[in-house]
Formats: sequence, C-alpha cells, structure tokens
Amino acid sequence: MRALDYLQSLPEVDATRIGCSGVSGGGLQTQMLAALDERVKAATIVGMTCDFREILFPDRNHCRCNHFPGAMQFTDGPEISALALPTPVQYLTMNDWTHNFRRDNFPTVEKLYAVNGRPQAVDCVLWPSGHNYDVPKRERTYWWMGRWLCGEPPVETEKEPDEIPTFPPATLMALAADPPVDALPRIAWQSR
Repeated sequence: MRALDYLQSLPEVDATRIGCSGVSGGGLQTQMLAALDERVKAATIVGMTCDFREILFPDRNHCRCNHFPGAMQFTDGPEISALALPTPVQYLTMNDWTHNFRRDNFPTVEKLYAVNGRPQAVDCVLWPSGHNYDVPKRERTYWWMGRWLCGEPPVETEKEPDEIPTFPPATLMALAADPPVDALPRIAWQSR
C-alpha cells in the first residue's frame, strides 16, 4: 500500500490506471493488495492462488513466508483473491501447486464475478510449465493490463521486446534504505 502511495505521488503516474502483478510470493502480495486496496484497477496473480492444503500438505515443503499463522481456520487463498471483486483479476497457473485451481476453485470465483455483473473481469489460464513468470505469461499479463487499464483490448497479445534494459546487479545490490522502526510490521510468529 505504501508503494501505491509512492506511485500516486509521481507526476507521470495516472492514479486511475494502476495494475499489479507478481509471481509466487509476488503473486501472494498481488492477491492481498488487490483484495485490500481498490486503487488496484487490474491484477494478474501468477503461481500462487490455490487451497492452502495444496501448498502445505501432504508432502509439501513451501516457504513459510507465504503463509499467515491461523489463517486456515477462517479462509483460504481463493477466497482471499475473490475479495478483489469487482477489480479485474487474471490467474496464471502452472504445473505447480496451482495446477488444480482452474478446475477446483476458479468456477466459484467465476460465479462470484458473474452474479456481481462482472463476468468478463476474471480469467484463468493453466500453463504447461514450471513455477516461473516466463515470456508467454508476461505477454498474457501485458494483454490483460492493456485491456483493463488502457481501454479496448489489443487484438493479439503484445510481444515482449528481445532486449529489455535492466540495471546491472551491482547497482541493485548497492541500494539500501533502512525503514523507520515504527513502520515495521508487528508479527508474532508462534512456534510449536
């Protein structure tokens, strides 16, 4: 939410057209942000939304940073993602713990969008790939964001350029900023 505050403060940003996307833990952050902040006008959740039991049981060893203590008592990932309604949300699932989402959970999310008059604002694509955000998934995200943030949907998926300028790793590694102590979240992890 603070990142959205910052984006909105920039003169070159149109605050009415902010989209959010991420894969894995970034998918979780996208899911939560779209559910909690109506400033997100379109979202693509990649490789995260599934039943908690699919990511934790029976033989799963998944990063605990993607889980909230006690959450399974009250809700599940698909329910959290549906809180984004009426925001357009696209789910990109793959051959990981999300592979059953399209079959098991998406029909319910789809019905929620339909009964709320937004059947075209939700989409799910199952990719025959591993847990990643490769070029085809990113290009599908560009299409989704173009559709909802720029007006009419493009006729075909926008192609990603072959060369994308990025910062050298040394530049990124040199970035440092200590957050104010009073801004850190207060999370009490329970160990059993």
